[in-house]
Amino acid sequence: MWKNLRINYFRDFSSLSRRTYFSEAYKLNTEWEQRLSTPILQKINNENLFVDLNSKFQQKKKINAIDVDIYTNKADSKHIEEALDLVQKLRTTAQASKIFDSTQHAVIRLLLSNADLLISILNNRLDFGIIPDNYTINLVLDEYLKNKNYVIAARLATLQMLQEDFEHPVTRYMCLFACYKFLDELQTFPDLLPAPLSEETETTTPTPKSKKKPDEIKVRVAYLRNPYFDDHFDITNSNHLVGKTFLYLADEVKSVDEILANSLNLLGYALYEKFENGNKFLEKESKSNFYKEIVDRVKVFAEKTENIDEHGQKFYDNLNNIVSQKEANVSDLIEGHLKQAVIENESKDIEAQKKVFEDWIMTRQTRLDEELARMKRIQRLEEIEKIQEEMKKTEKKLWFFENYENIKLEIQSKKRFYPKTWWGKKSKPKKLDENYIPPDVESITRSRKAQ
Repeated sequence: MWKNLRINYFRDFSSLSRRTYFSEAYKLNTEWEQRLSTPILQKINNENLFVDLNSKFQQKKKINAIDVDIYTNKADSKHIEEALDLVQKLRTTAQASKIFDSTQHAVIRLLLSNADLLISILNNRLDFGIIPDNYTINLVLDEYLKNKNYVIAARLATLQMLQEDFEHPVTRYMCLFACYKFLDELQTFPDLLPAPLSEETETTTPTPKSKKKPDEIKVRVAYLRNPYFDDHFDITNSNHLVGKTFLYLADEVKSVDEILANSLNLLGYALYEKFENGNKFLEKESKSNFYKEIVDRVKVFAEKTENIDEHGQKFYDNLNNIVSQKEANVSDLIEGHLKQAVIENESKDIEAQKKVFEDWIMTRQTRLDEELARMKRIQRLEEIEKIQEEMKKTEKKLWFFENYENIKLEIQSKKRFYPKTWWGKKSKPKKLDENYIPPDVESITRSRKAQ
C-alpha cells in the first residue's frame, strides 16, 4: 500500500514539474480524433491514395488540394515522409494557393514530436507553405516551453515576427518568454546560415597557404542579381532575429506594461544592432523607467561585442544616463503575464477551435462533393463528344452516295502537293564518237593482224 502511494506521489510530482501552461483539455485530442470517424476518411486507404496521387503528378504534373488534405488528415507517424512529399508537390502546382488550413494543422501535429524536422518545414515556407495559426502555434510553443527547449521555441517566435502576427495575447507572451529565455543560451538557430565567427574560430591557426594558384572555377549564369538585403526575411543572424522580435513585442505589450516595453526596446536595439535608432530612443525616453536586470544584460552585451561603430559606442555610453531603474525578475514577470493571458483566453480558444474542427469537416465534405461533381461533368462531356463523333461516322455511311461529290472534293482538298525540288543545273550529255574503239578490242585486232 505504502509502495503504491509512494509511486503515485512521485508520478504526480513529475507531472507537476513538467506541467504545461495550458490544461490537457486545450490540446483537444479527442475532438481532433473525431475527424477519423467521418465517412471520407474511413473509406480511404492511404497507401493506395499515395500511389494514385504520385502517378497522377508524374503523368500530368497536377495534384488537387482536397486530395492532399484527405491524405494528411488520415496520415499517422508512418506516413510523415509521404505527407511532406505531397505537400511539397502541391506547392509546384496551380492549386498551391488553395491549401487547406486543416492540411497545415495536420502536418504540424504529425511533426510535433520531431522538433528539428518541424522547424525545417516551418522555416522553408517557399517549398512547403506551412504557416501555423494562433491556436496551432500556441500548442507547439506550449510543448517546447514545457520541455525547456528554448532555442526551438525562440525560433518559432521569430517566425511569428516575420509574419508580423502577435495579435493573440497568449502567443505574444509565449514568444516573449521563449526569446527572453533564449538569451541565457545564445545559441544559433537550426536551419539558418552560421552566425558571425566567434573568438574561438577566429583564433584558430590558419591552414598554410600553398604557393600554387588556386584553380578558378567559372560558372555560367543567366544573369547576375544586384545585391539586395530586405532587413526582414533575409536576416540570418540569430541575435538580430531575436532583437527584432523584441522590438515588435515591445509595441504589443506597451499598453499593459510600459516599463517592460521600454526595457524590451532597449534590449531589441542592442541585439538587432540598430544603435542609431537606439540612441534616438534613449534621448527621448532616458527619464523613463527601465528594469535594471535588462539594463545590466545590455551592458554585458557591450563588453562582449567587438568592432562597435561610433553609434554603438554612444548607445552603450547613454546607458549610464538612464535615470530610473526598477528591480524585478523579468523572467518571472513575463511568465506572470503569460499565465494571466492563458487564464483569460484558454476557454475561448477551446470553444473556438472546436467550431473550427467542425467547419473543417464540413468544408472537406463540400469541396469533395464539388470536385466529384466537376469530374462527373468532365466525364459526361467526354462521353457526349464520343457520341457525336460516332453519329458523324454513321451519318457519312448512310448518306454516302448522296454526298459522293462532296466526299471527293473533301478527299481532294486533303491531298498535299509538294513543289518540285531543284537539283541544280543539268549538264549537257557528251557526244558519242562512232569511230571509238575500246582499248581491249584494239589490242585484239592488232594481234590478229600480226598473225
